Amino acid sequence: MMQQIVSLTSQGQISIPRKMLRHHNITKSGKVMIVPTKTGWAVEPVADFWSLRGVFHDKVIKNKSIEEVIKLEKKAMGEAMTKEYKVKLSRVNGK
Repeated sequence: MMQQIVSLTSQGQISIPRKMLRHHNITKSGKVMIVPTKTGWAVEPVADFWSLRGVFHDKVIKNKSIEEVIKLEKKAMGEAMTKEYKVKLSRVNGK
């Protein structure tokens, strides 16, 4: 595990060393998530909203009206909820 001591400013800021950023493929400025742990904090990268552009391009429903897409989505949601309910019910009943 890579470790390094960094300074904490009077304003509560730290700088993450470039070597550590590169190790986690972070190459530009952006946001990170600070997560409390039992012994301190963990810093996790957060995806930039604009970097997600196009990730669902293969999931697009084409040649359907918005009403048809909503109908399909409602049906899929109902099926997923039914499946999840059946799984939970089988756990309760010990099957």
